[in-house]
Amino acid sequence: MNAHRAGLKDFFDYHKDDDLIFSTAKVVTKNMLQPTDIEDAISIMIQHSPSISSIMNRKLITKVLIFQYLNARHVSVTADFSKPILLERLFEFWNHKFSDQSSQKSECTDQSVHQAAKEDQFPIHQMSRQFSTWFFKMCNESQLKIVDFWADAEYSIEMIASGQLVRQEQGSGSQSLLELMQSLHSQDNLLFNPNDCHDGIQGRINVHGLVMVLCCGTLHSPGVFIGVFECMFGLLRDPYADGNWKIKHLRMRLNSSSPREAPRLEECSYLETMMALPPPTNMDL
Repeated sequence: MNAHRAGLKDFFDYHKDDDLIFSTAKVVTKNMLQPTDIEDAISIMIQHSPSISSIMNRKLITKVLIFQYLNARHVSVTADFSKPILLERLFEFWNHKFSDQSSQKSECTDQSVHQAAKEDQFPIHQMSRQFSTWFFKMCNESQLKIVDFWADAEYSIEMIASGQLVRQEQGSGSQSLLELMQSLHSQDNLLFNPNDCHDGIQGRINVHGLVMVLCCGTLHSPGVFIGVFECMFGLLRDPYADGNWKIKHLRMRLNSSSPREAPRLEECSYLETMMALPPPTNMDL
């Protein structure tokens, strides 16, 4: 067990809150698994999360809970009690307390944790997570509407099986795009489960000012794991619809596979070019 896994167990052992542990495990798996006990819940969290830091960044793990834990372990904190800074001190403490002295490896360096925590708070990333959560919930419940798309919205959806392209849908028009998304749910029986951590959803802006939401996650049908997906939404505000964001472009790849862990954007070849664009640190969305 590495330092951060040991630290995660110590964190939950300190709080002794079964509801917190079980609820976090359920959120990680989108309620698809029901842990039987505390050890099972922790194992589920670790198995189905790309990193320990993604677990600690869940909304259920509040900065108050982190501060209480650090205080009980006699870890000093500066006057900045923001969650990114508290997490930085937390991982620093875990690395010191739980690191295997025979190995100099750790899950991530303090610098990378601090940088990821700061980037996670960029407005474009926060907006991207909110949009993706909304879109896939609406898609899974067949609640998308034609007004969610621009009339001339363009789309390209690829389906991959055994490494081969088996189906491709391309075209334009809000009606045809809406019908295609509805058919993925009603006919293909697909459910989308986005990786709603920073390494699964991010935002970018292209040279034309189009806001791009980059997202990846897993694909399911009821009770069955199918594969993974990668997608890019191009969003523009509609001044004739109270400035609401609408989908101008949609690119998606659905791939039947069995990943060892939750898909991450940095490993998505389909989105590689767009991921290379630098995210803006400040943007009035």
